[in-house]
Amino acid sequence: GVFLCPIHSTSENMEAIEVANLVLSLQEKHPKKSIAILVRARNHLKSIIEEFHDQKIRFRAEDIDSLTSRPEIIDLLSLMRALTSLNDRVAWLSILRAPWCGLSLTDLHKICNADKDTSIWKLLHDNKRIKKISLTGQRRIKQFVSVLSESLKAFPLSNFRDLLEGCWINLGGPACANPDTFSDIEIFFDKVSEFLESNELSNIRIFQNDIDHLFSNSWVETENTVQIMTMHKAKGLEFDFVIIPGLEKTSKAEEKRLVYWMPHGDDLLVAPIEEKGGPSSKIYNFLSQFDRDKSDYETLRLLYVAATRTKLQLHLFGQFSNHNMA
Repeated sequence: GVFLCPIHSTSENMEAIEVANLVLSLQEKHPKKSIAILVRARNHLKSIIEEFHDQKIRFRAEDIDSLTSRPEIIDLLSLMRALTSLNDRVAWLSILRAPWCGLSLTDLHKICNADKDTSIWKLLHDNKRIKKISLTGQRRIKQFVSVLSESLKAFPLSNFRDLLEGCWINLGGPACANPDTFSDIEIFFDKVSEFLESNELSNIRIFQNDIDHLFSNSWVETENTVQIMTMHKAKGLEFDFVIIPGLEKTSKAEEKRLVYWMPHGDDLLVAPIEEKGGPSSKIYNFLSQFDRDKSDYETLRLLYVAATRTKLQLHLFGQFSNHNMA
């Protein structure tokens, strides 16, 4: 059967909550049945994945959940940046706030108060400042400074991958991390090794860009695991229950292309963008509309593929205003 699930709120969280509640209900009633969530684009899943994490719903996703969506990876990136630059205040403040140190915002403010130029590392050695923070904060700073001092001393001579991992371990990183993210953390450290084979640490921004394009290892092998994927990936697969959220969402608006082209018999029809302030090009407008029509047909084809993946039930979610429903 087909079930329409209109969401009358404009909040993406509301749809995510409804999808999560439906999944929990289906898992309770049909523990042996397969459930899949299919979307046209990865960015349509952000709120749903966050809600699944919050409600501890086990899922497996292929090329969906970005590696940098993991707080543990963000903290490791900050630690990497801090070790390579004493002047990166944002990175140093981030690792002081991370779970392995956990300084309060009040303590952080007292450490940095009225000094925007001195590095955080130097401020941590200013006893007058440190005495102003809480006793808990002082104990945490003492442990933090002890670990970082050893790492910074070893920095020039050590293998950076081993140094980074050792520093993270000594700070208590593994104890603060979600066990489900250990495989992702291993991917991060391996990526550091791979990066350093052909790059200098000074190119850390390139590394961060590489990490932004990696996806977390969300494969969880349990019987009742929800499978999350794009409609393209679902081709040829079947599931007992299929959920398609975000039907109201459109593709990202494309800026005006410099040129459109289309085969025309043995020739090629080409239309460059019109000159700024110049007359409109009929051929350019025709090919632009033609391209939009092709995109619309592709969307319908993908929706057909997704809708026919189900064996028992299809649940369609979309956000609609009262005006849309009239």
